[in-house]
Amino acid sequence: MRVLKSETVYKGVRVVVKRDEVEIGGRRVVREVVSLAGASRAAAALPITQDRKAILVRQFRYPAGEDLIEIPAGVVEEGETPLECMKRELLEETGYIAEDWQELFAFFPTPGVVSERIHVFLAQGLVKKEPHPEEDEKITVLEVPFDEALRMVRYGEIHDAKTMTALLYARHFLNV
Repeated sequence: MRVLKSETVYKGVRVVVKRDEVEIGGRRVVREVVSLAGASRAAAALPITQDRKAILVRQFRYPAGEDLIEIPAGVVEEGETPLECMKRELLEETGYIAEDWQELFAFFPTPGVVSERIHVFLAQGLVKKEPHPEEDEKITVLEVPFDEALRMVRYGEIHDAKTMTALLYARHFLNV
């Protein structure tokens, strides 16, 4: 693949849209790419308590037009590692800190158009502190038994991709 021409067609507060002309396999094609403004990585964590409860958050997501139940997550800021981002976001959104961290996987949620890669962690050894959500975030913290969270995935109560993926990964590969 070779980029022949690239132009930014929109730069907003949260996203940048580029229109690229590229050569792929000897053919010239146009690709439109959405990137997070200032970043292309995000981090998310599946916090699990000692008694097997998943710490989830409920918040309104404007693009989805509804409240979603999700694992805590955030955008990796300039100079920050995904793990540093997730430690910051976990405390901000839920009020928890974790003593034990394990990176589970990283994935592209919508690779046909968006360049974002999400790094997903397991957070354990949780200690409750005070949450510090950002000014525009209205977050409800949920402590859900792990099996109940899986039931919520099965019956469409949880339909956020990173959350579904993390819960199913933890059940299948970690026997949570």
